[in-house]
Amino acid sequence: MKPVTLPVAGFVTGIGLDGFLNGIVLHQILQWDHLVCVSATCEPRSLAEAKAQTAQDGFFHLAVWVVTLAGVVLLFHAARHPQRQWKGRVLAGAMLMGWGVFNLVEGIIDHHLLRIHHVMAGSPHEALADWLFLALSALLAMVGGVDGCRAASCEAALTLRDDFSGLIAGISHFPSSMGTLPKRA
Repeated sequence: MKPVTLPVAGFVTGIGLDGFLNGIVLHQILQWDHLVCVSATCEPRSLAEAKAQTAQDGFFHLAVWVVTLAGVVLLFHAARHPQRQWKGRVLAGAMLMGWGVFNLVEGIIDHHLLRIHHVMAGSPHEALADWLFLALSALLAMVGGVDGCRAASCEAALTLRDDFSGLIAGISHFPSSMGTLPKRA
């Protein structure tokens, strides 16, 4: 098995930490949305709906806790290979990239395709908030990728691409007809 790299570990950790921040700030503190809204404003109409939303948010937090734990385990494994040079900017860039990519995927799927919740459900600025969320997410992913590239001469981004193509193929056992990402030269 190929050793885990710092960019992969940072990317996974970034996904998990973003999920926590999203759930804690948007779901619990600001109470703008929940994992699945039961009304147009995301306000429960009964105690049963409030309990259902709270349970769904709890499962979301459990899932991002597992992802964060996986990121920490991957960081531990990456640290066991001393021949690899660790750079804080590579880790930070990979984490920002994971953060941004998670939000992009979540925002496109949940806010725009499935419409199961919105950043500011029921607000007159609901659509604007959803699009700003996507724009900020794309910016985070790009800043993370560029910063990580600058810190590691783009080796981080290429390694991340190669490692994830192998990781996905290994975990999911994709049929060969689906293909793989091209290897770098």
